[in-house]
Amino acid sequence: MGSFHRRVEGIILDYVRGVGKSVSLNWVVETLVNMVERGEVSSADVWSVIDDVERNSINFLLDKIPERRERLETLKRKLENVF
Repeated sequence: MGSFHRRVEGIILDYVRGVGKSVSLNWVVETLVNMVERGEVSSADVWSVIDDVERNSINFLLDKIPERRERLETLKRKLENVF
């Protein structure tokens, strides 16, 4: 499951960083839900990646670029309604 974990991390980071217009909140949530439904990752895996991003906030500039923190919080709220 290591490669799927990296994929989840990439999806979340692309959204948090605001990489490309195609990485929308709805696309991220739908993609993650589909991965969980297919058994590629668990919802716990998704939350683990989010926790890793928050613990390493300096690496992802969450505190220096407020939009990134806001995007992560928005994603968390949306996922709480799904998982």
